[in-house]
Amino acid sequence: MFWPFLAGYSDSEGGWVIFGVGDYIEICFRLETTDPELLKHIKEELEESGYHPKFRLNKRAGEGVETFRYTKDYYGVFLERRDEVVRLAEKLLPYSRHEEKIAWMKLILEVKDEKYWANVKDSVIALREKIDKETEETVKEAEEQYKRRHGSRDWFEVHSYRKSGDDVKDHIEMSEAKPCRFCFHPKGFTLMKAYLLILAFNFLGC
Repeated sequence: MFWPFLAGYSDSEGGWVIFGVGDYIEICFRLETTDPELLKHIKEELEESGYHPKFRLNKRAGEGVETFRYTKDYYGVFLERRDEVVRLAEKLLPYSRHEEKIAWMKLILEVKDEKYWANVKDSVIALREKIDKETEETVKEAEEQYKRRHGSRDWFEVHSYRKSGDDVKDHIEMSEAKPCRFCFHPKGFTLMKAYLLILAFNFLGC
């Protein structure tokens, strides 16, 4: 039952990353969470299955930018060997239910034999732009539904930022090339929670 669990957990907390290093393509997988014990367990399970994951403290509480800072330490489990990332994508794809993660896994499997970044760059950028468009549409739908029910007062503001040094054209990452944070005052909301607002509004009829 480990693989269905890992697929569901990575749908929530994972990231499939395709980027260029010089002329070459790099592919990796990562899980980030505030629960180091769970990540250590996942690491052990992966090791028993022949993988070589790395575990480390990835972000410290207080790190971030002006519009978003981490309130807790974030730990990560990472796979950086291409053959292992491809093998993991093959394992998790049948169990995944997250459309964005499914799209990235499928793209990884499509480009698994490619060596040069120039050969996959356009496909990565196209997928990134597709996801950005869907993100904007989801936020717009949530905003419209909220305003219809409650008016415009206290509607959450959208803050987009880039990590220092990131360049979407040369370094495309699933979750860091152009992440967004939503602040529904006074607490922070992720895109998933923005989407869940839509479902909650419809369910409660408010």
